[in-house]
Order: sequence, then C-alpha cells, then structure tokens
Amino acid sequence: MKSNIITSKGGSQFHPMIAVILFLCCVPAFGSGQYVIFGVLVLLMILTLWMDKTIKINLDSRQYKEGLFSSWDALSLGGYVSIFSETSGQKMKARSQSTNVKITELRLNYIQGKHKKHIYTAKTMEDAIAVSTRLADVWDVGVYDAKSKEWIRQKGA
Repeated sequence: MKSNIITSKGGSQFHPMIAVILFLCCVPAFGSGQYVIFGVLVLLMILTLWMDKTIKINLDSRQYKEGLFSSWDALSLGGYVSIFSETSGQKMKARSQSTNVKITELRLNYIQGKHKKHIYTAKTMEDAIAVSTRLADVWDVGVYDAKSKEWIRQKGA
C-alpha cells in the first residue's frame, strides 16, 4: 500500500541572510564574554542553515503544504500538472578566473487558470514523470511537459 503523502525538498526553510545576521550578532557576544548568549546564537545559526523546506502533497484531500510553518492549502479542481525545468546559477570570480555554476532541477507545478503552485521538486525526469502520473491517476488531471511542449497524459486518459 502506497502512502497518501508525497514529500520533496524545496530549498532552505529560512532566508540565507538570517544565518549571516545571527553570525554578526555572535561576534560581539563572544568578544564581551557573554558565552550563554553566544551559544544560543550559534545554535540558532546552525538551525537556520540546517533546516530544509519540505513540500508535502496529500493525495486524498488534494492539498499541499510548503514548509514547516505553513498550513495545508487546497488545490482547486480542473487544473493540470506541468513539468518545468528550472536552471539557476551564479558566476564566481577569483582574481583572473571565473566559473559559472548552474543547477538544474525539475519542478512540478499545479496550474489552474492563471494560478501556478509549485508542488514538487524532482531530481530526475523519471521521478518527475512517476510522481506526475501518480497525481494524474488520483486527481484525474493532465500532465504537460513544458520542456518538450507536449502533453504526456491528457485529462481523463
């Protein structure tokens, strides 16, 4: 029996600057000898860096939850699942050399009219197709591959 909840990682739970701000608060606490405050700040800094945002999809109730502090949101009827490839990157420079780092991930979006909700992050195309076809079976929705611009599965098929 398969579980009725699908989970995936969706990035960091907290903004990266929160850890930087906590680190900047650690420096004066350590310098002035307030080791209890320093320890609490270091613990909070590690916690904000360590916690990942988890996206959960409840197949039975047609709801999704993004992160630890959010509530379950209902997904409307009549939409479809879109597989979208997203590339993010940055350029790193060090004196005379520069390197481009690109990260490509596959996102499953639930699209209803003009509303788009990110509901799953996949590492491989096989994983994305497996999860999207499972959603299509349970919810009776279509699956669209935005990269090749074709329907993998029509609604009701």
